[in-house]
Amino acid sequence: MKDHSAYVASRLKGLKEEKRVIFTAASHAQKAADHQHNYQPAPVRPDPAVVQNDNPLLLIKLNLLKTQE
Repeated sequence: MKDHSAYVASRLKGLKEEKRVIFTAASHAQKAADHQHNYQPAPVRPDPAVVQNDNPLLLIKLNLLKTQE
């Protein structure tokens, strides 16, 4: 616990001394998140021919998607 407290104290001291460090850290975190996001597969739209006709809300959504293409 002592090491954890010392680590947090050193980070707080750094933040007080250098105001831009939080923005730099946020920028790096955003770049990392964007990089990981690029590895996500593209969303798959369901084929209306395969979807059962017993779900009217899904059919409405599929028709809306079809008109947007």
